[in-house]
Amino acid sequence: MPRFILISALNHKRTIGKDGGIPWHLPNDFKHFKETTLNKTIVMGRKTFASLPSQKPLPKRNNVILSTTLFEAPGFVCCKSIDEIIELTKNDDDVYIIGGQNVYEAFLPIASQMVLTYVDNHLIGDVFFPMFEPTQWKRVHSTQYQIDDKHKYAYSIQTFNRI
Repeated sequence: MPRFILISALNHKRTIGKDGGIPWHLPNDFKHFKETTLNKTIVMGRKTFASLPSQKPLPKRNNVILSTTLFEAPGFVCCKSIDEIIELTKNDDDVYIIGGQNVYEAFLPIASQMVLTYVDNHLIGDVFFPMFEPTQWKRVHSTQYQIDDKHKYAYSIQTFNRI
């Protein structure tokens, strides 16, 4: 079985989305996301799929949609259950869970790692990262980034391993 890794950007309110999109623009975090997930399997829900530009798969990744209602989507593998995804990815090393809220909640109990970008703002959204028990996780890496001409907010990228 692969390692299931939740990867997300969230703020102090646990906001991860608003009005079908990401409520901040952090180019270096997008770059980190791309470098981290390149050549890996990524799993998303129907709403995350709908938020993708032109609803096209992210390049150089095996794009999987978890949805009980979704039809076929060109360039994507569609699965109706976590068990289907486990079977599909049984030979993968790492599988990245990229959202949204319901998919994070579904995979949290079996995730072995989280890569979380904490954005320093209090914007209120309509999609949230799930609460998790901090005592079940150990922070193993953290890198801080400051505001600059391309980044309106300071942020940190933190990696947590399940204890």
